[in-house]
Formats: sequence, C-alpha cells, structure tokens
Amino acid sequence: MTKKAKYRPKPVVLDVMAYVKASMKPLAAVGSELVKLRIINHDALLALAQGRATLGDMNKLVEVGNMSEALAHQGFGKDWEPEIRAGQDALLTVARRDKWVCRSEELSAIREMVEVNDAQLDVVTIAQLEKGMAHIREVKRNKRARRIRE
Repeated sequence: MTKKAKYRPKPVVLDVMAYVKASMKPLAAVGSELVKLRIINHDALLALAQGRATLGDMNKLVEVGNMSEALAHQGFGKDWEPEIRAGQDALLTVARRDKWVCRSEELSAIREMVEVNDAQLDVVTIAQLEKGMAHIREVKRNKRARRIRE
C-alpha cells in the first residue's frame, strides 16, 4: 500500500499580465456579473422573507455575510461591523430553526447586512474580492467559523 501524498499543485496563471490588469479593475466595471450577483443575493433574501427559502438560498445568504465580514476585515465598511455581525447572528438563529421563517427584527438585520454587502461590492476591486475569498477559506480551514448545526 502506498502513502497518500499531501502535495497539491497550485494553480498556474498562464497570462500573468492579463490577470494583473483584470485584478486592478473595480468590480463595478465588470457590470453584468455584479448585477447577476446582486440579483441572486436579493432573490435569496426575498425567498427568506416570503418563507420559501431553500438550502441554496440560506447558503447564499451565509456567503453574503461571510464576504461582508471579510471585506470589513480589509477595511471596506469597517464602521458597519456591528450591523454585519447582527445580520450574521440573525441568520444563524433562523438557520438553526426547523422552519426558515424570520421575525421582523431578524429580517431587517439580514436585509441591512445584504445592503452593506451591496455597498462594499460597489467599491472593491477584483483582487480585493479574491483576498476576501482567501480570508474566508482560511477562517474555515482553521475552524474559526461558527457552525450552524452543532
């Protein structure tokens, strides 16, 4: 029996200059992708507000909260950290229930968290968004994230 290697090759960027140029663009300059992302986020919020949220909708809202926290950690909307945390707490409370139905104060906290994320996405570049995703992966890898199901 052979030993399983832990080595995983890192991804290789073939055109480094194009990658750097694309990373320097603001996310708002991409346009259609940002609009699609916002539609998906707000559709998940609407499904939760109407009481017809699925697992995919809840996962999308958790991703919105994680990204908002990661971007605030980088300095984008740092003064909104209490509101982001309140939205995450409300989402965690709703996700731990048997039925995903919100109370009004929970829904308003989650809605404010999504609005903060929209404002953050207006000002970040693609590279900063990638840094945020790397931060989220690192938090999950080091088991510092809160678990929904305990």
